[in-house]
Amino acid sequence: MTINGFDLSPGADMIIGKDGRTVFTSAGRMATLLPSANDFGTDASPQSVTLTYADVSKGWLYNWRWQSNYVAGSSGQQYNLGERGDTFISAFAGESSSTTILTAAPADCNVFIGKVKLSRPTAPNKTWLGNTIAVKPPENVWIPFNGSLLLEEQVGLARAFSIYIDGSGNLVLHQQQSVSVPPAFSETDTGDHTLYYGASSGPDGTHSTTASGGEWAHSGASGAAIGLPVYNDASLSVAKTYLVSLFTPGVGNPDNRCRRTTNSAFVGSQAAPVSPDPTNYSSVYSLQIAGKFGRISS
Repeated sequence: MTINGFDLSPGADMIIGKDGRTVFTSAGRMATLLPSANDFGTDASPQSVTLTYADVSKGWLYNWRWQSNYVAGSSGQQYNLGERGDTFISAFAGESSSTTILTAAPADCNVFIGKVKLSRPTAPNKTWLGNTIAVKPPENVWIPFNGSLLLEEQVGLARAFSIYIDGSGNLVLHQQQSVSVPPAFSETDTGDHTLYYGASSGPDGTHSTTASGGEWAHSGASGAAIGLPVYNDASLSVAKTYLVSLFTPGVGNPDNRCRRTTNSAFVGSQAAPVSPDPTNYSSVYSLQIAGKFGRISS
């Protein structure tokens, strides 16, 4: 049935249509947007907010590896020995969030529909697992918005924010940051984080052709939480190759010059300090908001 250009479809539910659009229906929920006088920001004059995501909680992981090759026919049981020590900045698992009240919503409003424009003036200064932590949404353009937006994402890291009307009737901005638990691995840790090498597991008087080994250690007490190894560079690594003689059968260890000790320095002359931490994974965003309040029927 059509009356004055409106299509009426009476039945269990009343539906009124116009030019192919549903103008009213008793079968759904109706939405009403308030007049522009109630807007929160406009294109010409948006509301500005700063979003700060703090640096993650960090420690370190250390890996020491060695390999030896017996020098055939040598006197004094000589071995070519190679060592390498790598320290990784690690990120501990954790969830953090914060909520900022932007303004009080008009009475009885339960929805905010708008758009946002963002830029990131401060970015993380190092890679994360070898990858740049990029901004996922486009910057400096208006983005339609009525819920949540993922800002950054890498393996084990996510940052996002939401804008909504809370239960107290306030328009709020909710920030979230998440760092995941790292994959499990077997730790070898003496408790004081000095990595010891036992003679019985290395080259000895039996003239083994080759031998190899290695150990892990991490910041914190033995058995404490282990972080995700997110960063390593040349300043945090050292390698050494040299010739070693084992004069007494069954006795003798690699030189351990690439091994870290409790003061986080390499043994011997090949020092590469882990402090100060070269990484800063904090991000700061400049956010502009423009939108309308409304009501959705229950």
